[in-house]
Amino acid sequence: MGHESEIERAKGRAQARLMPALVAYPRLVPIAIFALVFAITILSVVAIERGEREQAEATMREISHSVSSELEHRVGVQIAYLRAGAALFTIKDEVEADTFKTFVSELPLGDDSVGAQGIGWAEAIARDEVASFETRHSLPSGGNLKIRSAKGTQADRLVPVTFLEPATQGNLRSLGFDLYSEPNRRKAIDLAENAAEPIASGKLQKANRSSDQGTGFLVLMPVYNANSTDRALKGFIFSPFKAERSLKAAMTLSASQSINVRLYDGEAKPENLLATHNNFDISGDLVHEEVEIANHILTIEVESDHASSLSALALETLVLGTVVAALLAVVMRLLIQQAAEDQHSLAYFEEQNSIRDSLTRELNHRAKNTLSNVLSIIALTRGRSRTVDGFADSLSGRVRALSATHDLLTASEWNTTPIRSVVTAELGSLATERDGSCKLIGPDTALSPNDALSLGLVVHELATNAAKHGALSQPGGHVTISWQLEGSELAVIEWKEEGGPKVSQERSKGFGTELIERVSAHELQYAAEMDYTPEGLVCRFKIPVRPVHEFAIREQPSVRQL
Repeated sequence: MGHESEIERAKGRAQARLMPALVAYPRLVPIAIFALVFAITILSVVAIERGEREQAEATMREISHSVSSELEHRVGVQIAYLRAGAALFTIKDEVEADTFKTFVSELPLGDDSVGAQGIGWAEAIARDEVASFETRHSLPSGGNLKIRSAKGTQADRLVPVTFLEPATQGNLRSLGFDLYSEPNRRKAIDLAENAAEPIASGKLQKANRSSDQGTGFLVLMPVYNANSTDRALKGFIFSPFKAERSLKAAMTLSASQSINVRLYDGEAKPENLLATHNNFDISGDLVHEEVEIANHILTIEVESDHASSLSALALETLVLGTVVAALLAVVMRLLIQQAAEDQHSLAYFEEQNSIRDSLTRELNHRAKNTLSNVLSIIALTRGRSRTVDGFADSLSGRVRALSATHDLLTASEWNTTPIRSVVTAELGSLATERDGSCKLIGPDTALSPNDALSLGLVVHELATNAAKHGALSQPGGHVTISWQLEGSELAVIEWKEEGGPKVSQERSKGFGTELIERVSAHELQYAAEMDYTPEGLVCRFKIPVRPVHEFAIREQPSVRQL
């Protein structure tokens, strides 16, 4: 139990230290919470996007791998047919039209051959054998086969397209074209002859230049004369491929995908583009895969639109995380504000308790001072009064003087009280500025409560004396009360009577004079100067002007702004 109590006290002390810091910086914690939750949200979005991108990349790689496998398979089927034809034509003395047509008709050309334009035979001849070649071969529509060459070529060797099945309009227009006269085809022919293997050409435009044929490539297999001793080249069995159809036939996984697939001859450059599947206006992630087709490298490019924008899940996470971060920040801001208000209320209540205690002590102190003044007044009045009525009248007048000043102090909540207010209250109905019997001259100067009480007693005695024996005892008499500051901590007050009866220079000191001198010397700490001139009494005395903090019971409560 003791250990748990110690833990609880430690927690309490930690909270007590933490709360002022939170209240002092009310915006720091909400901003920190918002930043933390938002950072977690961003990390989550990044993780989601990375996962989606990896998944999309895996899908694209699967598509590229599938396309490359399909291309290899379909071209490989045609290469197998070319190898079989090469084996057959090697043992033939001459490849004739009927022999070639019979061979092609027996091949199981089906879905695996989609993209291939057929199978052809191109006989290798020397330039001086052109006339003999054209005489021996004729077109299916009749007439001799004429050899056509690309412009600007004069090679010693010619490899004209001799047969090409099936006999479509496009294939028939390719008959007689010299494959060796075009650079890309010539390069593939030389490589095939040297390697004695099937070789694919680079990017080609179909020989007939027909718009419906498009861009493609050619796979050639050399055929040698088995009866010759020097392994003489007889010709090439070949298969032309239309790139667009070959790529479309190889697509199996991307039918429902928002992707672009492109086939390039070699590197993925615009000038090497062979074919494209889909043409969406996207700019996303790219995946490349090389595929070797008949000893020639092609590149498959798959493009996805994933990187163009945030995924739906990432966007939802971002929006939700931002909203949650904002709500948490607002809630924390409200909690801290409430805690600050509670702390302020507690401080205010503590301040009020302290003020109440101070008021109680001050009230006791001032009540004792007032009672002491009353007792002194009673004692002095009793010693100077000859009758009970005189004693009662003198005592009641002086008590009323204290009461009038108390009323002023109560109205000011026992704070400062102006000199003018104290003098006016004590004169009462004896003299006013309105009827010209008194004149008040001086700056706005405020006194402490105790000094105001002392001033009230002095003015009361002076006013009572003036009403009985001085300037206020007959018509035409008047009193001038003036004051001015001497430095910043002392006010000099002058009471001057004029127009009253002449003052006798031989007179005894009365109770009022004694009270004035005693209050001035003991309460105000400055002795009063009483000058009885023939024109009237002139009394000068000084009163301290104290700073407010020396006597203020309480200050205005401060308002804390959050």
